[in-house]
Amino acid sequence: MFKLTFPGKPSFQKIFIAVFFLTFANSFLVASEFEIKYLLVQNSNQENSKKISSNLKAISRYASLEFYSIEAENFESQNSIPSSYTGIILTSEFTQTNCLTEKITTFLNNGGIVFIALPFKNSSFFERFGISINPSNTTNINSQGLISDNRFLRNIRIQLPQETFGATSLDLKFSDDWKILIRYLFPSLQPLLITREFGKGAIVYWNSDCLRLRDFRGYFLFSLLSAQKIGAMSIFNSTLFQIDDSPPPSYGIESVFPILGEPVDDQKFFLTEWYQEVLDLLSLRGIKPTHFLCFRYSGQKTEDFFKDSDRNPFFKKILDLIEARGNEIGLHGYNHIPLISKKPFQDEKKNQKFMKRSLESAKKLWKTYDLPVPKVYVPPNNQIDSFGKAMLREIFPSIREICGSYSGFFEQGNPSEMCDEIGPEKNDASCFNIPRFSRGYFPDHSTTFSIMNGVLGHGLINHFIQPDEVFDPKRGKNLPWELLLQGLENLLSFFEKLLPDSKKFYTGDFLIPLKNFLQDEVHFYIIDQNHLKIVSKTIGRNWFYIFSKNKPLTISGGKIYPTDFSPNFFHIQIFEKAAIISFVKN
Repeated sequence: MFKLTFPGKPSFQKIFIAVFFLTFANSFLVASEFEIKYLLVQNSNQENSKKISSNLKAISRYASLEFYSIEAENFESQNSIPSSYTGIILTSEFTQTNCLTEKITTFLNNGGIVFIALPFKNSSFFERFGISINPSNTTNINSQGLISDNRFLRNIRIQLPQETFGATSLDLKFSDDWKILIRYLFPSLQPLLITREFGKGAIVYWNSDCLRLRDFRGYFLFSLLSAQKIGAMSIFNSTLFQIDDSPPPSYGIESVFPILGEPVDDQKFFLTEWYQEVLDLLSLRGIKPTHFLCFRYSGQKTEDFFKDSDRNPFFKKILDLIEARGNEIGLHGYNHIPLISKKPFQDEKKNQKFMKRSLESAKKLWKTYDLPVPKVYVPPNNQIDSFGKAMLREIFPSIREICGSYSGFFEQGNPSEMCDEIGPEKNDASCFNIPRFSRGYFPDHSTTFSIMNGVLGHGLINHFIQPDEVFDPKRGKNLPWELLLQGLENLLSFFEKLLPDSKKFYTGDFLIPLKNFLQDEVHFYIIDQNHLKIVSKTIGRNWFYIFSKNKPLTISGGKIYPTDFSPNFFHIQIFEKAAIISFVKN
């Protein structure tokens, strides 16, 4: 934490302090402001430590945090933790040594924050902070599922795939000082995320190495910022909505389930029910959907590509309906086969030729249907590789945004993890990634978990649905259309609660504000623990989340909004390049 130190003996100090405050009385806010700094303790030779560190650096670029990395071995050799750091983040098991316990305890007692992102290893290290383990069960296992009793996290109860959490310590015992935010659902109700105050400081402990995954980035950042006396992050404050496979595939299905009490075939249903009701609902909420069309769903893999869609005249009728609404149309491919060099043929050269021919066929059909120039592409199955991206840019040079699933951890060259960070492609700065956080018709636990991760990490909702899910018993939950539509309406209401003042964009129109946001520079300064100063270079970032132990009282150059999250969580809009927020004790 920030401290003023003065040289000399006590008598000299009094004179020095008097002169100091007389000299700087009119500019004290400037003299005492400081930025929040964290020391990130990592082990570059340990895979999980590397991934956790990378994940944190990626998400924190929007927040009131500066990170300085240090290797665990070097950190261990230091006599103390410098008081200039607000907190330290431990991602390496090498930091769980007895010689570090005293340094960390002193740091906490002086008001520092310690963030621990690793499984339990060293009993004596953790016992100092009120955590013990059953010595007969010290095995790290892969847990499945989580549950939250915390209102902020919307009481999430979700089953997640095995391996999601990585190594996890079970049979841990916690003192009453700890507050549990998230617990494991299975195989035992052990805490996953817990916090506690310690001395003048605080500890945040993730009982897992799951933070290597992007699925937890928003929760990761929230748990760190909310542990501070004052924390802040800039957010996109935008809502995007996408409709995949639209126009939808027509299976020729009849009487799959009763809609409004009568059997109906899929073509008639889409034309008379689905599109009318869904687009009306979105329009009522001011949400601008982008439709991603695919010309064929037949799985055609030969090069004698058809010259037209396999669903006319139904396909054309849906396109006319979409265009009459003024909705945006993006590309989902010619034949719903991912643009990756290893599929569908074993011969890479043959497959590259296939990819090019399929995209050329899509372009011809695009002109045949006289569609607006596409700006956005969604890869089928979220898969695309470097060659596929090159072909896409060559044949559809107007496409500048690629939207894929935001999950897992990105590995260069792994086509199944297509979408990296929000922002420009690593190998082509003219093309941008805009990941999609969630899908479906319901604000169920799984969907809520994903949406919250996107909102907490970026202040952005990018959700998608698929029309034909209605005819899929698993994805549509075998529910009648009336209940699915009501579920979608509830989901849109949930969006409004999370981002009540968000701007609604067609996906292709999001590129300009995205560029402005990423090109802007924002700095956050803490002033004598009662004020927060936000300085923006261009006002490209003008929406923020503020975390505070105290209630914000006033703001110069901006406006404060309460949120539905927590009494310690606020929504801020600034109108000038600099704004100062004043806080008062609750």
